[in-house]
Amino acid sequence: MPCSMVIQRPKKSKKVTFQKFVLDKLSRNSLSTMSKTHYAPQHLFLFANNDCPNFDFIGKLENMEEDMEYVLKRIGSPELSNRFESNNKNVKKVNTWGDSARENDLGGDLRAAYEDEDVLKTVANEFARDFRLLGYDDRNVPQH
Repeated sequence: MPCSMVIQRPKKSKKVTFQKFVLDKLSRNSLSTMSKTHYAPQHLFLFANNDCPNFDFIGKLENMEEDMEYVLKRIGSPELSNRFESNNKNVKKVNTWGDSARENDLGGDLRAAYEDEDVLKTVANEFARDFRLLGYDDRNVPQH
């Protein structure tokens, strides 16, 4: 009989602010129910040690529609392109966990987290290679 084992991390009962999560690097894993890969620097997955991309194309969330269209055209699948176009009009947001956390901890605006100079410096330092390789300015907090 096939058996699969699912290992779940224990639920954390303590409420953790974004500021504490960012600034307390040594405790991050114990503060979160998410896998460490969720908040790891992206260059670890996307680039080789010589900073050469592991992929032909790296899309960005802020360009999701255009990037998805590009990928679908590049792989030459009119069926997937048509499906993406028709489904994209009816997409509903289903992950609201981040919304409630953002509302409770940050008054609804993620940019508020970066008003703390220590948080800004920590993120800029810890993700400096991501900022550089992905073409972002570490001094600029994205606007809505």
